[in-house]
Amino acid sequence: MPSYKNQKCPVCNQEFKDGDDIVTCPICGTPHHRECYNKIGHCFNEDKHAQGYEFKKSNEVKSEEKASPADKSTPVSSYFSPQNSANEENGESAKSENAEHKSNTKKCVNCGEEINKNAPFCNKCGARQPMDNPSNSQSFIPNFNTGYEHSNLTIDGESAEDVAGVIKTNIPKFIDKFKSGKKFSWNWAGFIFGPYYLFFRKMYKEGSIFLALQLIVSLVAQGFYAKPYAKLMQFVSDNAAAISSGKLSSDLVSKFSTLYEKILPMMLIMTVANLVFHIIIALCSNNFYKATVIKKVKDVNQKIDEGGMLEQMMPFNNSAPLSQDDLKKLYLNKVGGTTFFAPVMAFCILDIITSIISQL
Repeated sequence: MPSYKNQKCPVCNQEFKDGDDIVTCPICGTPHHRECYNKIGHCFNEDKHAQGYEFKKSNEVKSEEKASPADKSTPVSSYFSPQNSANEENGESAKSENAEHKSNTKKCVNCGEEINKNAPFCNKCGARQPMDNPSNSQSFIPNFNTGYEHSNLTIDGESAEDVAGVIKTNIPKFIDKFKSGKKFSWNWAGFIFGPYYLFFRKMYKEGSIFLALQLIVSLVAQGFYAKPYAKLMQFVSDNAAAISSGKLSSDLVSKFSTLYEKILPMMLIMTVANLVFHIIIALCSNNFYKATVIKKVKDVNQKIDEGGMLEQMMPFNNSAPLSQDDLKKLYLNKVGGTTFFAPVMAFCILDIITSIISQL
């Protein structure tokens, strides 16, 4: 392994010592403490790779500076302790040094410690810092074009871009529905799938309410026709073999028809009730969805206004610190959109509850 004696880790600005666990960037050769490298998740000089940057030891840099005294500029070598050694070596005035130092530093939002302006963390308290210029970071942002990035359109006081970020799919359709301001508009998916469509669009409260109503109607109807329904189920159980084989005698068919006719009103009540619920969902789901989307956007904006940083949305192995705007996009992207898991779980839970009640 090459010797890095008298060299400093660019992240923590501490000299390397014998026995330190050192990793070097495979592209530019910059050495880091392994812990420091894992902390920022990438090479400190990653933004310079495109320009062909190669790491050089400090003694090599000084030799080049002496050979080229006309070049008095130096990059900031550390996130945590900005250096002005090049200015000192070239004899710049203290005033110029202070001015450059201030231009490359900022104060920690948590403890007030002076740190590098591009630092993602404070070297004193460890708090994450907001990025003043997110355009310079190579952060991960979902490759998701809503079509409303530069739109001045607002819906209930919230930007169409944020609203579209929550919708994610069928954006133009829902934006048009939301803009119309109508309380009732038809939604075929809501009519066909009923409460499960509400779960699919992450309207968990509304979906739970309609499933509960369907269950209540079913239980009430079965309660009124409990005895004839029990007799029918007993008949089916006693004659399961004959029914499955399709070899029913005329007497069995006649008895089955008689029992079924007694519970026919119950089946009719349940069918009509479910149809009514599906129609209501079809007419109201767009308005329900608008309220849900606007609430999610407002909740995120309120959290940001109150000083929340939404750090919990930082993706793993992100190549650079994310700005507040980037975190907001990620957050809206996560809480919005659709889910197949929720309607499947709702169906399974309803089936389990129904099975348990039927055994009572």
